[in-house]
Amino acid sequence: MLIEDNGDDICPVLKAIAAGEGPIPIVQLGGRGDGYMAAWMLEEVVVSIDTTAAGGNASLMALA
Repeated sequence: MLIEDNGDDICPVLKAIAAGEGPIPIVQLGGRGDGYMAAWMLEEVVVSIDTTAAGGNASLMALA
């Protein structure tokens, strides 16, 4: 969750976010000259290929 901080007391906003249902989101404050953490806004995706069906036979792996 990105929040622009304009100098007002941010505590009531943060308490309202924490009181909501479900998981508590990551909150980033901006507007003070600091940028947001772009890495926190990315979702990592991993692709894994199961090669155990080949039984360790290298010639079968070359066919795939």
